Amino acid sequence: MLAHWAQRLAAFSQLDSDELAPVVKRAREKVEHDFNQQVINRELASLLQAL
Repeated sequence: MLAHWAQRLAAFSQLDSDELAPVVKRAREKVEHDFNQQVINRELASLLQAL
């Protein structure tokens, strides 16, 4: 199992920043989307409690 992760880490370290840029961009977009969804859900819950 450890050898598997060592191989994956070695492969990941071979990626250059140009290859990682789109991955990082999508990850940031997902974090932003998830955060915004949490804010929306909190606001919706507050509105529903006020009814």
